[in-house]
Amino acid sequence: MRQINEHEIRPFWFCNVLYDIDKMHRRAKMAKEYGFQVAGSIMYVQSPVHTDEYFADKAGQMAASPGIDTILLNDTAGVLEKERLQTLIPAIKAKINGKPLEFHANNILGMYGKAYLDAVDLGVNILHTESRSLANGPSVSSMESVVKNLEILGHTPSLDKTLFIVTVLYPADGPIDTGCCRDSHLPLVRRLPEPMGMRELGDWEPREMDPDAPFQLVAELRFDNAETGLAALGVHGPETRADIANFTAAVPVILTGSHKTG
Repeated sequence: MRQINEHEIRPFWFCNVLYDIDKMHRRAKMAKEYGFQVAGSIMYVQSPVHTDEYFADKAGQMAASPGIDTILLNDTAGVLEKERLQTLIPAIKAKINGKPLEFHANNILGMYGKAYLDAVDLGVNILHTESRSLANGPSVSSMESVVKNLEILGHTPSLDKTLFIVTVLYPADGPIDTGCCRDSHLPLVRRLPEPMGMRELGDWEPREMDPDAPFQLVAELRFDNAETGLAALGVHGPETRADIANFTAAVPVILTGSHKTG
């Protein structure tokens, strides 16, 4: 737990299908000592035993712990439909003392997208999504599609869709050692700005698709906002720019700006 926390991973879910509440409370207390945001999980299954009252009672016992911040309704099989959500979610919310309710549903039967929208209408506060490249299939719904559908239905997701992007364009008129760039320079760029909030680093070669493209290599650094990005560039920009001379004599074009995802 300490090592995970040092890498600034804050959410921590407890999943115990036997609902050993005492053990969950002890572990939640331990997790809070390391600074985690703790969710106690309701693992949804269908059986005569697992009624709305059963799940609500377990959720209430979890929520009684000051170490548990939220309750997570976890539908790993992706089988929850609106009819059950209409009774289950209000029953759980009535027992958790105003704590936020999260919802996670996997795409096993293709019903998860509709379930997410129904869950929000019924009072769920937090939805679990993935970026588009990792979503769907047996995973959860994509953040992009969920946000778009919620906005169509009149909801306002609490998501800042602004990205600050630094684009480095290496012109095609100078030799470049792409091996050195990828083996040495890009790891340096990742190691320095990442602790200051760089979300993503990627690169691609335009000439793989267009031999006449004016740039032979493009690198992108993505930050959550301009303040974070400019701060990282101010601290580490001189060192990373100076390293460019180690793999090319070409002078790159560097562009910065904010991008709003749609």
